[in-house]
Amino acid sequence: MSIKVDEVGGAGQDVVASIRVKALGISPAEMTEMMSNLENSGGRFVVGETGQDATVESGETPFTLNLIYKPFRGDAK
Repeated sequence: MSIKVDEVGGAGQDVVASIRVKALGISPAEMTEMMSNLENSGGRFVVGETGQDATVESGETPFTLNLIYKPFRGDAK
């Protein structure tokens, strides 16, 4: 649904960004699957606070992931 960069800090290889991702999943399990995929980024994405809202009329589940993005870190798998 949306991606928002909340804050960017640091310089050079120490740059990090706080990112908020709002998504709509077909089932609540999709949030867990997305978190798992992000955790396999080798440290490039760090999952912080998460939230899941009530299922909407369409049957989809909205959720929010707060991430720390470290573009110069990690070894994506």
